[in-house]
Amino acid sequence: MHVPAGQNIALIGTPLSGYQFEKWNDGADDIFHNPITVSAAGSRTVSFIDASAPDNGYIVDAAAGANGSFGYERYAETPTGTYVSGILGAAAIRVPAGQNIALLGTPLSGYQFEKWNDGADDIFHNPITVSAAGSRTVSFSDPSSPSNGYNVDVTAGANGSFGYETYVGTPTGTYVTGFTGAVTIHVPSDRNISLAAIADAGYRFVKWQKDGVDYSTTAVIDLASADAGVYEASFTEAALSATYTISAYADGGSEITPSGSVIIAAGKNATFTFTAKEGYAIADVIVDGASVPTAAASGEYTFYNVGSNHTVSIISEISVPTPGGGGDDAENNPAGNGALSDAAVAAAVVAIAAVAVAAGAAILWFAFGPGRTFEVIKIPSGALIIGRDRAYYGKAYNFETDGGANVRYRIGKDETWKEPIRTHDGYEIPKEEVTGTVTIEVD
Repeated sequence: MHVPAGQNIALIGTPLSGYQFEKWNDGADDIFHNPITVSAAGSRTVSFIDASAPDNGYIVDAAAGANGSFGYERYAETPTGTYVSGILGAAAIRVPAGQNIALLGTPLSGYQFEKWNDGADDIFHNPITVSAAGSRTVSFSDPSSPSNGYNVDVTAGANGSFGYETYVGTPTGTYVTGFTGAVTIHVPSDRNISLAAIADAGYRFVKWQKDGVDYSTTAVIDLASADAGVYEASFTEAALSATYTISAYADGGSEITPSGSVIIAAGKNATFTFTAKEGYAIADVIVDGASVPTAAASGEYTFYNVGSNHTVSIISEISVPTPGGGGDDAENNPAGNGALSDAAVAAAVVAIAAVAVAAGAAILWFAFGPGRTFEVIKIPSGALIIGRDRAYYGKAYNFETDGGANVRYRIGKDETWKEPIRTHDGYEIPKEEVTGTVTIEVD
C-alpha cells in the first residue's frame, strides 16, 4: 500500500460475525487497539479470535470527544501509570481474560477534563478502571467558563486511599472510594465536593495538604465552593493497641447511639446516630467544639480514621407545633401548643386581681417569673465537671472541676466559647448569660 509523502495511514481490522478483534502486530510488538495509525514504511498484521470463548478476554470501546484524546493501560493487579496515549476519536481495545484496563482522558491545552460516560452514567474522575466489556466516552470543556465547573486533583499517600462525593445541597456520605494514586475530579458548576481520607489497616490519617501547604487534620473535608487545587492525604503507622475515646452526649430532648465514653481503635471509623424525643427537634450538633449543621439535618455523624479523642454533643429545642394547631385556644395562643399565651395569662391575672380587691382582700402578691430551665451539657475531656444538670433562667450557674487547664462554655447555638468567672470554690456563669442550653468543656 503506497502512502504519499507527508501523509499517514489509518488501518482498521474488521472481524467476521462471531469473532472479535485480537491485536495488530508490527513484526516486533503487539498493538491491542483498533484502528491504528501508521506514519512510516513497515508491515502490520491484524488477527481475530472467537468472541464466545471466555479465555479470549473482552473488548472495551473507548472514545474521546472534541478537544482531547485518551490513553489506556491493561494490567493484571496494579496499574503502573504507563499509558498507550494520544488516541483520537474511537477505538476498540482488547483486554485479556483476568485483566483490567485503565483509561485516561487527556485534554488539549486550554481545556479541562469533564467526565467519562458509560452509556448510562457520568463518571467525574479521571483515570477510570474498567473490568468488563462495554463502552466509555470522555469529554472535555473550557475551564474559563464558570458554567463548566472546576477540577480538583487528589492524591493519597502511602498506606491509605481516599473517596469523594460530588453533591447538590447537603452531602449524603456516599463516597466513590478506593483511590490510591493521583486522580482528577471534575466538579460541575451546580455541585460541591467532599473528600474522605481512609487509612489502611494498622495506619491512621495524619492530614490533608493543599498545594503543598497543610490544609486540615480532619479526614473528611467539604469543599463547599470553587476551591480548585492539588490535595494530598497522608497517613502514618498506628500502634495496634492504641485506642481513643469519643465522648458522646445528648441533652434531655434527644438521644444518641452509642452514648457516653465510646472506645474506638486507632484508624477505625465510628458512626453516631441521634434522634429527638417527642416534642423536640435537633437544633445543633457540636463536634469537637464546632457546630456541624449538616449532621443535624442528616441525623448521624461519622468520625473517619480515628486518631485522637473527640467529643460529639446533641442539642435539642422544643418543637413548636404549626400555628393554629391549638383548637379553640388558637386565637389567644398563636403558638397552638395547648397553653395560654403570655397575653392571655396577663389578662387572667388582672381579672383575678380586680375581683380580689373588689372583695376586700388586703393585698395579693403575684410573682410571675420565667421559671424556665435549660439542659447543661458537660464535656469532661480532661477533668470531671461537678454541677447541676439544669440551669435556671436568670440565675447564675455555678460548678466545680477536679482538674483541667482550660474551662470554657457556650450558650445555645452560639458557637462562641467563653471563659467562666473564677470563684473561690469553682466557676460561675453570669445570670445574664443563662438564656439557653449550657455546654461546658474542660481539657
